[in-house]
Amino acid sequence: MSLRAAAIALLAASMVLLSACGGGTGTPAGAGAGSESAAISQSKAGDESKEADSPKVEAAPVEVADTLDGVKQLGSLTKDFKQAIEAGDDAKWQELSRQIAGVWEAIKSDVQAKSGDVYPELEQKVDEFLAAAAASKADKDLLIQQDYELYQQFRDLGKVLTGEAVQAN
Repeated sequence: MSLRAAAIALLAASMVLLSACGGGTGTPAGAGAGSESAAISQSKAGDESKEADSPKVEAAPVEVADTLDGVKQLGSLTKDFKQAIEAGDDAKWQELSRQIAGVWEAIKSDVQAKSGDVYPELEQKVDEFLAAAAASKADKDLLIQQDYELYQQFRDLGKVLTGEAVQAN
């Protein structure tokens, strides 16, 4: 799948999700809501109800020394995930998704405390990735795209935690 086709598919999926969060009124999420905060509240309420119904990846128990170690593990796991999914090794990428979920669970509160500015977006991307990985019929092209985005965010987070400058992507 070309990058353009992947971007279009991602945009279409985003539009579907946004319209679903709008409460089924037939208008885009937030249209006529009066404010951006009202749209965000509607979206969060929709996300919470979807989370209860969404398939979940069961987190594997993992050992994480500290936040930076966990971020490094996540970078390595996302690399391995991409290779496994491209190789068609379903059992391997499914196990890697459980490991990613486990490491994320182990460090997410520290990430929120140390990098609160990037945490909300990162948490959302991890949740979307894990939901896509848990789907009964996984969209492998979407998973590869999401995995790549996570890899970049974990790399950048590692740089922030070590005090390195992060370049805009």
